[in-house]
Amino acid sequence: MLAAHLDAYGPHLVPLGHLDLKPEHLRQRADGNVVLLDVECVRPDVTGLIDLVPLPAVLRQAGHELSPNRVLGLYLDATAARGASWTAGTLKSALRAYAAATGLESLHGLDR
Repeated sequence: MLAAHLDAYGPHLVPLGHLDLKPEHLRQRADGNVVLLDVECVRPDVTGLIDLVPLPAVLRQAGHELSPNRVLGLYLDATAARGASWTAGTLKSALRAYAAATGLESLHGLDR
């Protein structure tokens, strides 16, 4: 996941949200690797844009039914405007890595 961020943002910006890093947000897997559970994995910056993963559900609740592809496209445009170089493929790959690392059960179709 961090490698995908490095590719999209370059070496000087890895968006970890508000850097709420603390022991409660770490888990050690059976293989000994440590994983972060509170990383805001695909947030383009810290300017207040909503996290991508819950965005389709938030839009639906607000009465805006957009396809996952449309949501992904709008998000790609927003991140590009802030200097990121995500593609649909690299962003979907990062979403899948985030889900695998955190045990997230649904990406609301954003990974397809």
